[in-house]
Amino acid sequence: MATPDPTPYCVCQQTDGAGIMIECIRGSGGCNGWVHPSCCGLILTQEELEALDAYVCPLCEKPDDDFNKLSACNTSLANRQAKRERKRKLQPQKPVKKPWICAACQHPNRDRRTRECEVCHARRVMEKKPEHDQLLDERRQSKRGANKKRKSYHVPNSDEDMDSDDSDLYKKKYKKHKKRRQEDSESDEAEFQLDTSKLKEMKPKEELVVPSTMVIDKIMGLRQREVEETPMDSTSDKLFANRPNKTTVAEYLIKWKGFAYMHASWETKQVLLELDPLTNKQKIKRFHEKEQHRLHHPHRQTGDLDEDSLAVDELEYFNPEYLEIHRIIAHRKDTPMPADPNFPDAPVDDGMRYYIKWRILSYEEATWERACDIKDDAALAKYKASIVVPDEEIWKVRPRPSIREYRKLENSPKFGEDQSLSLRAYQLEGLNWLLWNWYNERPSILADEMGLGKTIQTLSFLNLLRDDHKIRIRGPFLIVAPLSLIVQWQNECETWTTMNCVVYHGNSASREIIRDFEFNYLDENLRPDRKKPYRFNILVTTYEVAIKDIAVLSKIHWRCLVVDEAHRLKNQSSRLVEQMRSLRRDHCVLLTGTPLQNKTEELWALLNFLDGRSFPSVADFLEKFGDLHEAQQVADLHKMLKPYLLRRVKEDVEKSLPPKEETIVEVELTPVQKQWYRAIYE
Repeated sequence: MATPDPTPYCVCQQTDGAGIMIECIRGSGGCNGWVHPSCCGLILTQEELEALDAYVCPLCEKPDDDFNKLSACNTSLANRQAKRERKRKLQPQKPVKKPWICAACQHPNRDRRTRECEVCHARRVMEKKPEHDQLLDERRQSKRGANKKRKSYHVPNSDEDMDSDDSDLYKKKYKKHKKRRQEDSESDEAEFQLDTSKLKEMKPKEELVVPSTMVIDKIMGLRQREVEETPMDSTSDKLFANRPNKTTVAEYLIKWKGFAYMHASWETKQVLLELDPLTNKQKIKRFHEKEQHRLHHPHRQTGDLDEDSLAVDELEYFNPEYLEIHRIIAHRKDTPMPADPNFPDAPVDDGMRYYIKWRILSYEEATWERACDIKDDAALAKYKASIVVPDEEIWKVRPRPSIREYRKLENSPKFGEDQSLSLRAYQLEGLNWLLWNWYNERPSILADEMGLGKTIQTLSFLNLLRDDHKIRIRGPFLIVAPLSLIVQWQNECETWTTMNCVVYHGNSASREIIRDFEFNYLDENLRPDRKKPYRFNILVTTYEVAIKDIAVLSKIHWRCLVVDEAHRLKNQSSRLVEQMRSLRRDHCVLLTGTPLQNKTEELWALLNFLDGRSFPSVADFLEKFGDLHEAQQVADLHKMLKPYLLRRVKEDVEKSLPPKEETIVEVELTPVQKQWYRAIYE
């Protein structure tokens, strides 16, 4: 049984609890009491976060809060205090110049450079250095060589020449230091060790804590397991040796950061706290809080299955598809790991590593795995076939064949890896129409009704461009589709064709991995080889990513551009249309189920995007087809659109469809839904 959705935390509403989190004392604004410092704008270090006593996150702040009077602080106040403290620490502390006290009259003399008292003119008695400075001097002097002679220099017109008493004092002081150096040189090593121990006692150094490489990514589950305690060597244990001594230990299912879900393991609290006491303690605490919140959630029904009633093996702590290999991205050769004598049956590591993208998960969560741990032979075979660079005759650009070489397909080609899939009659007609327009260098609008297979017709057209011996265009092809359809495009491409289809989507880190490993063939150092063709045949992306990375996509010369749900291009002045126009393309196909929604101006926007030379002016188009009040206008519009647009509905092409039936199924509202319904109604 899959666990319910975890409770969102922080202002970012994340649920996995990755990274360090601090407590919000209010927790009533939607953060659930725990927030990430970076999400709240805090620029504090680890020590400053630990010193933060009470904090209120931005979600829980109130307009009338005056944090200068409250004991807690918000983001701006905490940042100001941290900056002020850092600035104070960085400023060099000016030494306090204390006046020297005359030994005769006790008068404080502020000028420390004078050698006699301002009042009684008594000679100044030199003060002894502090113990710390004296130890530092002795340490410096002990490092000097005993046999190395020190030269003394005489400075003319100095204080020693002007004052004979000062000169005598200087000579005595020099002799004293010389004698001390000789004594130090005799026991140089012992004195150095003694001084080092004294300095450590005065200013102890902080111990360096080496962080563990095993970092908790998330805690996915909890179980209770019985273990046998290790008997102690005592008289009482010998007396009760025959009695089984068992205890129950709580274990947490841990997903480790940087490791795949297949390496998740059950660990005790003691082991986790030994790895990182501070962070792991917070993560364990947040896990128990989420569990309590889930168990006492008002939407939890009393008839739901309880996890305690199920066996541990029957529970699903994460999606099983996380263990399936979706794509193998790259490979490398490492040093083989030595065999473990405790596990003689373990597979032998040959040092080969594969970079694996797991199903459903993003490229950012891809991991390097050993070849002996990979059980999917089909994924390995598919990857090895994809890294073979085709011959130059296959991927070099060829001129477009003449229209005289066009041949209409009478029978549907076979598709799929096992060549068992074929097109319906109307889909074959759509394939011939797309191919005819390609030979005529004319863009197309495939406007079939939803459910007639526009995706399959388009993929079969792209596959034919690659496999036809007269054309031989292996790509690259770009498909821009809504976010909800990009997975469907990839699944249909893997089912109907053998082309390499890559989904270019995700955060910046995932897209960078795709550009580094999926765009180009790699050399021996895992670097993209720009001299070779693109590794993928089809790149599927969304409108939003196309706008973000238009600088990357516009550098590629696309052999065909496909825009799904193309009615989003109806706004001629939108940023999407402007960015899509900058893409270099040889051919373009638009897919839409509603080519004309509200007014004919939207239809002109699609035609202008396809062929700006044939449809340059919206004013001329609206002058002819703006109102469509006359039948002749409609006939002229159909005649003009016929070469560009193909529209079929289910009633015309699917004669075998049964008549539509409407079934109404009444569903009772849940108690919570009834409560909200009454509240809205009242």
